[in-house]
Amino acid sequence: MDELKLVVAQAFKVRGKARLTRAELAFALSLDLKWFSPEESKSVINAGLKAGLLTEEDGRLTPAFDYKAVDVPPGFRPGKEIFTKSLLERLEVLLVNSGIEATSVRGLIDKKQAELCQLVTPEVAGLIIARERDLEITDFIDEALGQLMKG
Repeated sequence: MDELKLVVAQAFKVRGKARLTRAELAFALSLDLKWFSPEESKSVINAGLKAGLLTEEDGRLTPAFDYKAVDVPPGFRPGKEIFTKSLLERLEVLLVNSGIEATSVRGLIDKKQAELCQLVTPEVAGLIIARERDLEITDFIDEALGQLMKG
């Protein structure tokens, strides 16, 4: 299971509420669980929003999944690599969180690339799939463009 999903689930479990302010969630991540610094906690929250694991409405964050059904392993502790996932990995997480089976995501990306005669990168194919599913991809576009410009 995605590490970020485990982090979000455990933070809501430790707080015992299904809706939290950003400050409450950051408090859970940094002080209750002692997993992140306050600044890192803000980054985790933003990553959760970008990945589609969290929704925000009226200043409150809500998990976009059944956090109570997530079994966080005893002794689980997230690594710092939670902040360093590649664009493709983050797009794959976004697609899985939208309801696509994890085992199917890479195949869908490969298929989209083939449909486009291999003229796009896997990242761009993932963005196209996400857009076709009406997922929010704004935050990924600049990064993908930057990769294309370097390429």
